[in-house]
Amino acid sequence: GVQPWDTLSPNEQKFVCRLQEAWAGFLEHTDVQIGRLIDHLRSIGELDNTLVILTADNGTSQNGGPYGVMNVGPNPRRNAANDGRTVGERLGNPVPEEDFEAIQEKLDDIGGPHSYTDIPWGWAQVGNTPLRWYKQDTHAGGVRVPMIIHYPQGITDAGGIRNQFHYVTDVAPTILEILHLEPRPSYGGYEQMPITGTSLAYTLSDGSSPTRKPVQHFEMTGNRALWCDGWMAVVRHEPGNDYDTEAWELYHLDEDFSESNDLAAREPERLKEMVARWWVEAERHGVLPLDDRMGNRGPETAAIPAASNAPDYRFVPPMGRLASKQSPAINARDWSLIADLEVPRSGSDGVIYAQGKSLDGLSLFVQDGVLALACNVLGTETIGRCAVPLPTGRITAGVTFTRGPDDAGTFTFMVNGSAVDTLDVADVTRIPKMRGVEIGRNRHSPIATSYQAPFEFVGTIYSVEIYLGTR
Repeated sequence: GVQPWDTLSPNEQKFVCRLQEAWAGFLEHTDVQIGRLIDHLRSIGELDNTLVILTADNGTSQNGGPYGVMNVGPNPRRNAANDGRTVGERLGNPVPEEDFEAIQEKLDDIGGPHSYTDIPWGWAQVGNTPLRWYKQDTHAGGVRVPMIIHYPQGITDAGGIRNQFHYVTDVAPTILEILHLEPRPSYGGYEQMPITGTSLAYTLSDGSSPTRKPVQHFEMTGNRALWCDGWMAVVRHEPGNDYDTEAWELYHLDEDFSESNDLAAREPERLKEMVARWWVEAERHGVLPLDDRMGNRGPETAAIPAASNAPDYRFVPPMGRLASKQSPAINARDWSLIADLEVPRSGSDGVIYAQGKSLDGLSLFVQDGVLALACNVLGTETIGRCAVPLPTGRITAGVTFTRGPDDAGTFTFMVNGSAVDTLDVADVTRIPKMRGVEIGRNRHSPIATSYQAPFEFVGTIYSVEIYLGTR
């Protein structure tokens, strides 16, 4: 799937180079900020008294596809049958095709608030060299990353290298052991999940002892692997394929860390035992049933009813921006929003609720005293404004969203419990890509072109409540 350089047009070459430049720039920026933290710890005399662990989250991304993308969509990995469709397309959510001529006018947006870019497969393979495949895979290219530990109290050979196998789940038990802490079995009346990792604290002072890690399973959207005793059994799953008929690979990582020599045919019994062990570990750790879907995992989420009359989310300002993982999972299902407001005067302005960014986002706001909503899809804005102004004083205002046919949807404006207007949106498929939430302002990447950031609400927002599903 990687495109040879000489087959790319000059504009395509310029685009993929700019994507990698932004990637490298952010890496340099991250390095500088880590340096600032280390310098600060050194300046206050606490660096040698601090356990510093630096690692990455996974391998380099495959979401950019063969050419890279200006706005990331679903996973664009081609399937084994090479039928010309992407994973996203086979799940009913097409990956947008890039217009390289039009992109030339937006190259300076790459890396800024008006882009959500990713590098092409070629650059991703360079980033993962010499490991196989990418992020979201369970081959080494998706799960093997660097780790640097600074802890002079426990490390005597500064700059030494450790080769014992460990996994990210081992970081927490390592910290607990170094601090001589036992995890609580319950907290706040809630039973806690057991910590399943293996402390790697022993490796700090001993680089030659064998690993104490007994086994490690991996799973990501149907991709599976098991490490045990220096061996790795791994399978790269294609969405929709039968899990039981896919061919597993086998590598002796102690001698072949880059997974270059598949020993499945030479060691069939070992492979059979490891695959069987994978199913045991998967059952033990809650991996089953396997599910290879991405994103919101299908349109059936639109039919999920509300569990009770209580809101699924309740926000009370003042509050900072909410991270995407903690934001409402509206995911193109039916949902509703109710804001308890104090509108001080006619003509008040400001954002009530904003989720996402200028490329994919929605914003409920008041402008010139009128309730309005902007829905941005791939940078194309659909905006609706109520025909009548908001009343002043203590009121409720919001919207209900109803998913319609053919990826469309309708927003109904609500004021004091009554429907006052509607906005039809032709494409709501990007709603699952929307990111973090802001209440009372839109600072980072303004969703509506009709206002300037931060466009803070003039008045008081007592609360914003969101209900998922139909009520």
